[in-house]
Formats: sequence, structure tokens, C-alpha cells
Amino acid sequence: SIGRYKFRVSANSFFQTNTLQGELLYETALEFADANGDGVVYDLFCGAGTISIYVSQRVKEVYGFESVEAAIEDANNNSSFNGINNTRFFKADLNKSFLPAVRENSIPRPDIIITDPPRSGMNPKTVEDILRLEPPKIVYISCNPATQARDVQMLCEAGYRLVKITPVDMFPHTYHIENVALLVKN
Repeated sequence: SIGRYKFRVSANSFFQTNTLQGELLYETALEFADANGDGVVYDLFCGAGTISIYVSQRVKEVYGFESVEAAIEDANNNSSFNGINNTRFFKADLNKSFLPAVRENSIPRPDIIITDPPRSGMNPKTVEDILRLEPPKIVYISCNPATQARDVQMLCEAGYRLVKITPVDMFPHTYHIENVALLVKN
């Protein structure tokens, strides 16, 4: 469980193991997104749909993108299990381009992109896709501040401004944190 939502997760899907701090992490992302109920959100690296489902309460639609087929199945099942009707999930290779999935499925342009990539950060092609879409806001969640800084620098050099960043201590007494960053289009 994270917040009021319950999740089933298969072996190949990612899930925040510290669910209490996971809720704080998702609340921070939701606060940074400052969604007003009308927005379209893209959730990149959506895994089992946890972030998509968590933010669905405050947006019009959420479109999740993930490369692991089992995770997409989990995300769809978790949406149904939680009675969520405004999420859709798509298989996309985020190391190549997720724009083909956007075009093939006639997905509307995003107002907000939430990205939570693996420790290695985002592939430059994923960053290029984000820049092509020009979302007004990007909420970047990362478990690796070094790769997050690299990716944020690329986004800032291309017209975004880093507004704020907040760390969330995922495992007290260890060095593991998640950073949540808000970027806005200049």
C-alpha cells in the first residue's frame, strides 16, 4: 500500500520498498506538479503504475510509459484494482523513443511529465523526446542525484528552469535518497 492505494507487483516490476517514505515521495511529486484537475500527465518509467495511480486523483488523464511488459500488466491491473479510470499504460522503449507510442495511440500533449528513471538516469533520446513535447512542467524523481544533475543540466540548457528540489530520505541511516525536482519551461 501507498497512501489509500493498494498494489500487486510481479517479480519484474519496480516498487518502492519503503512505503511510508514512498507516500511522502509521491506527495512531494504531486505538490510539485500542482495539478488543477484538467491536466494531462505523462509518467515515464511508470513501472507498476504507482505514481500514475497516485496522481490520477488530481488530473484529467495519466499516460504511463514503461519498457517492461510485466510492469505494464501490473499497472493496468492496479488501476482496475483501485477503481481508477483515467490511466492508460503503454509499452515503450525509453532508451530509444517513446514518441512512436504517443503518435500511434493519438495521445494528447502533456501538461506535466513525471519521470522516475532507473539509477542510470534518462537516455539522451528520452530527454530529446521530452524537449520535443515541450511540457510546461517536468517533475523529475531520481534515486541518483549525479545522473539527475546531468539530465537536469540538459533540460536547462534547452529552455527549462530548475525551480526547486527536495530530497526524501528513503532509508534512514543510509546514503539512499530520492530527489524530486521541478522544472518549468522558460
